[in-house]
Amino acid sequence: MNLFKKINLGMVLIAIFFIASSCKKQPGTGGVAKITGNVYADTIFDNKNNLYLGTGYLASVTVYLCYADDTIASQSTKTSYNGAYKFDYLQKGNYTVYVLSDKMKTITGNFNPFSYVKKTITISKKKDIVNVETMHINYAY
Repeated sequence: MNLFKKINLGMVLIAIFFIASSCKKQPGTGGVAKITGNVYADTIFDNKNNLYLGTGYLASVTVYLCYADDTIASQSTKTSYNGAYKFDYLQKGNYTVYVLSDKMKTITGNFNPFSYVKKTITISKKKDIVNVETMHINYAY
């Protein structure tokens, strides 16, 4: 083999290596994995009437999803009537799911008027369905 052919073969192999390594999927959309879970209120409070209403699973609460080490949410979704949420079409990788309550007023008592719950999740298989432990917050409207 002459020197020109060896150089061309080497360049082709290097190009194939870089193309193959750049095709690795990062955490995010485009896969078939899912993350599911529920949001539960340890305190439900009516700010307008200054009333404690009890506890329960929460509907229409926003749940946020961050990809890998991101600190800003890449996706969000609302919980259904029974507090359930789902993020579909995800790749393998690490994710953070979080929920917060932002309308609680400070009142007398021994509970946190502001709640923020964060869970770190790893999707390790292409078709994983990862169920996140129920997230507990205080909720007011």
